[in-house]
Amino acid sequence: MRILLLLTLGLVCMSLTSCYEDPANVTLHDTKGESSYAGSPDTAASRDRQDVLAKRFQMVQTDR
Repeated sequence: MRILLLLTLGLVCMSLTSCYEDPANVTLHDTKGESSYAGSPDTAASRDRQDVLAKRFQMVQTDR
């Protein structure tokens, strides 16, 4: 019984350490505000397409 407990405890410890991620490999992005976009403006979208997207947005996102 004691062997089973030790094996179970060892298995739990090994499974918890396998989820560790080295923070040196994580890329952090600095944002200048909550809703700031760091990319370049979309110049490929035509004005007509922007109007269609704005109308679609207003149909479903009326609470924001």
